[in-house]
Amino acid sequence: MEMNIFDFIVDLETDIAELYSRLKSFNNFTQSFSVFEFMSAHSLGHAEEISFLKNKHTKPKIDNVFFLNVHRDIKNSCLNEIKNAGSPGEAMEILAKTEELVGRMYQLLSKHYRKLGDYYSSIADEIDHFADEEFKHRDLMKKESARY
Repeated sequence: MEMNIFDFIVDLETDIAELYSRLKSFNNFTQSFSVFEFMSAHSLGHAEEISFLKNKHTKPKIDNVFFLNVHRDIKNSCLNEIKNAGSPGEAMEILAKTEELVGRMYQLLSKHYRKLGDYYSSIADEIDHFADEEFKHRDLMKKESARY
């Protein structure tokens, strides 16, 4: 089963927000109440932002049936067409047509995978943004630890 990365990150941010909310009730962290309040709200904000990204990025689809049908047609008809060709030159033209068809099919596959690469790169860019945010949060927590 494929996990949706945006759902995963939303759950993680929501859990982190809950953690900060719960820490506000710990007596030994009373000095950090406002920081925990900020971090909880900020993590919930991340979760909300990320939930919108799920609809922003649409994974490119591919029609596998088309490719399987073309493959089947080539496999089933090419040899018969060559056997029925009137001359070796005509047979070579059939082979050339087959190679062109396969080449065009590969171009379609290549185009799909390029789009898929762009899709994943754009998601990676989004995740990098939130990673940078988390490192800022780390620095805030390190600064906060100096109070103790």
